[in-house]
Amino acid sequence: MTRLIWITDPHLDFLEPGQTKVFLREVADVAGGDAVVITGDITVARVLAGTLHLIRESIPRVFFVLGNHDAYGGSIAESMEVASRFPGYLTALIDPVMLTPDTCLIGHDGWADGRLGNYSASPVMLNDYVRIQEFAGLSRAGILAKLHALGDMASAAVRVLLTRALKSYSHVILATHVPPVREDCWQGRKESFDDWAPHFFSKSLFDVLLEIMGDHPGHRLTVLGGHIHRSWVYRPVGNITVHTGSAEYRKPAIQKVFSVEDW
Repeated sequence: MTRLIWITDPHLDFLEPGQTKVFLREVADVAGGDAVVITGDITVARVLAGTLHLIRESIPRVFFVLGNHDAYGGSIAESMEVASRFPGYLTALIDPVMLTPDTCLIGHDGWADGRLGNYSASPVMLNDYVRIQEFAGLSRAGILAKLHALGDMASAAVRVLLTRALKSYSHVILATHVPPVREDCWQGRKESFDDWAPHFFSKSLFDVLLEIMGDHPGHRLTVLGGHIHRSWVYRPVGNITVHTGSAEYRKPAIQKVFSVEDW
């Protein structure tokens, strides 16, 4: 049986070093020789290299993408460069990772693109816009332009990755940090969707996935994402399933163990 162990938003910078090692040993014990995928917000920029090295040492077969927190205290570009030194960084991989003859894994960090909800009226000011160099000092209009650019860059990359993967696999698993979901996953939350959606979701990625999978009705896409710290399963169309994961600071956890053959 081939399994995929999914972790999202572990925020390991909130733990003591010994606690991080214990958590990673637990993950390694559960995984055995199977693949582990982490969908971002692993730590912060100043300790990213060391944390990724520890993860790599602890877990034999691990893949990951970065989240916004992984650039805190630094820059997106620098964090991506650090991550690219590690073989499991999905954003830097050109070819899909085979899990079974029918199922593969691809990934990209992703970014909220500011196009869902109502950015102009949103009172939300994420720490991203202060603690990440690419945003620091920008006006609100400048922040929105940067969100558009980052979201479009990620969506264009996923278009290439997914199109290539579908040529060889009937089932593709896409790991990303920022989920391509709409208002459905916001039900029951007290916060306004229109206020938070510009900062939490990617419309451009959602549109790309709908387009490509619409052209491949006999194929399936499973998306694994984090960022919103809420567990949710959403099926926008019959051959796309989006999972978002829950998270709590100082309490990293395995989100789910998937049996790839049963997907």
